[in-house]
Amino acid sequence: ATGGTAAGTSVTYTLTGSSTGYDLNETVVYAGWNDNGRDGQGYTISYSTVANPTNFTTLTTASYNPASIPGGTPSADRLSIYSASGGPLAQHVAAVQFTFANVENGYSGYSEIQVFGVPSSAPLAISSSTVSAGKLVLAGSGGTPGGTYSWLTSTNVAAPVSTWTTNTTGVFESNG
Repeated sequence: ATGGTAAGTSVTYTLTGSSTGYDLNETVVYAGWNDNGRDGQGYTISYSTVANPTNFTTLTTASYNPASIPGGTPSADRLSIYSASGGPLAQHVAAVQFTFANVENGYSGYSEIQVFGVPSSAPLAISSSTVSAGKLVLAGSGGTPGGTYSWLTSTNVAAPVSTWTTNTTGVFESNG
């Protein structure tokens, strides 16, 4: 697809093979042209989740226009988008959409669009909760067998998770 009016203005990739979706780690886009003047990249990356596959949320907008290139010289560039913290860009992703913007002289040549990630873990499903001897006991499914978990609390559910208090950690049993 290209950013110009003579071709497509967006492309959507449906990610198959995982019923829980994918945790996206990085996107890499290669663009180029056989001469100078059309080597910029411009697009918005959006994603939908397994829980709502037709509703797309904007992940980021990319705008890259390299410095001047001598006339007649082919040009190409690579743009990578990833999380600075090393965590996923988005979780439980069902589809990724690139919506192209008119960049340098109205066109760009996109030669490769790559999306990297791993299948998402199943979300935890709490099937029952009881209080026994003053302790909250939860039962459910969806944890990774042998995987670790942390129990966090906060008085403000809108606060970033990094500010919540870790009360305890543990390990899921063999059934998750």
